[in-house]
Amino acid sequence: MANQKVSIVARVKQDGKRKWVKHEGGTPAGPLYLRYCQGSTPHYMHAGDTIEDARAMKRALERRLRIGAPILEPGPEAQRKTTVIAAKEYLLEIQAQKAGATWVKYSHDLGLFTDFCKKYLDEITRTDLLTFITHLRGLKAKGRKQYGAHSIHDMVVNGRSAQH
Repeated sequence: MANQKVSIVARVKQDGKRKWVKHEGGTPAGPLYLRYCQGSTPHYMHAGDTIEDARAMKRALERRLRIGAPILEPGPEAQRKTTVIAAKEYLLEIQAQKAGATWVKYSHDLGLFTDFCKKYLDEITRTDLLTFITHLRGLKAKGRKQYGAHSIHDMVVNGRSAQH
């Protein structure tokens, strides 16, 4: 597996030359960047002007690298999240906070939803959720497991199928 380490760095001028140095703490003198590698090639991404912003972006980038999500450069498309990536990120949170059985149930529910729904979260509408509910109710007719009203309620209303 490739190096998944992310470092907070700053661009400084030393001996008349500009270079990247690891941020060691304190108040930054300028903008901070994240350094990560894809293969053996280093990449740099602007991470804001405060250490708090940089740390938050570092955690998010580390999560994306850990689940193998594509790294999006800043821009309008960078703000769009696919349902599969959102589900994987949410399941990482569940894994850290809940019991294993909870993770298994959520993983199953989210798998059903991501197989059924649109590619991007911002494309999902109320109609899509109603269609998903109808799909779950109709699974028994196709010889599959029947989902009761309570299970369907949990999948949709409690947010296990459409996160963030």
